[in-house]
Amino acid sequence: MSRFRQFVRKLRRENRLKEFAEKANTTEGYVVSHLFTPNKVPRRKLWRDLVNASNGELDDSSMIEHFINREKESA
Repeated sequence: MSRFRQFVRKLRRENRLKEFAEKANTTEGYVVSHLFTPNKVPRRKLWRDLVNASNGELDDSSMIEHFINREKESA
């Protein structure tokens, strides 16, 4: 399981996902619907906002692992 998925699952258990999503300028629903199971690769600004909102728990390598490498595996 990717670090991004682990991070989102932890936030959901702690009821902090909405707070994280708002800090990243998106919604809890968008994170769950489109990003948790990577149906979309976030645009550069959202990508950066997600990393920044994670307070150091996510970085570019964890985002690449979740969004880019997974996309290549399913191709």
